Amino acid sequence: MKKLIAALALIAATFAPAHAGGLRATIEGPANDGVTYTVRALDCPPGITLKPWVCADGLADGKLHSLRLDLQPTAEAGVYTFQRTWPERGDWMLRVNLGDPPPGPVTVASVGRDGRVKKNQLFWNTYGVPECRRVLEKLAKEQGITLDDGC
Repeated sequence: MKKLIAALALIAATFAPAHAGGLRATIEGPANDGVTYTVRALDCPPGITLKPWVCADGLADGKLHSLRLDLQPTAEAGVYTFQRTWPERGDWMLRVNLGDPPPGPVTVASVGRDGRVKKNQLFWNTYGVPECRRVLEKLAKEQGITLDDGC
């Protein structure tokens, strides 16, 4: 019984910081090379193993696109980098999820036409797809682009 209580306490301690407004990430970049971006996990409790992943979602050539990017850990705990592999044309957003499987805390950031990360916004208990899609659909409408509603 003591082992069960200890296990439940450990599980509660693991999930509480993520849902109490603590665990989150920021997206920064690009670095001086113009293609390297950084993800920093913030307020990550000791002993928590993250499984972060990042996607670029965009509106280019009159269509919505979503590209999974290759996230690499650095020597610094909770810090990861990725390279710009999405096209320079179009409007793009980045979303990083700190857990796999999601949903969990997701950071979404818009990317300017110059490739620079703009405002980071945190969302809870989501994949971040609906949040990105709303913004990109609004941009499409403003540009007079009719999007296909199919899969």
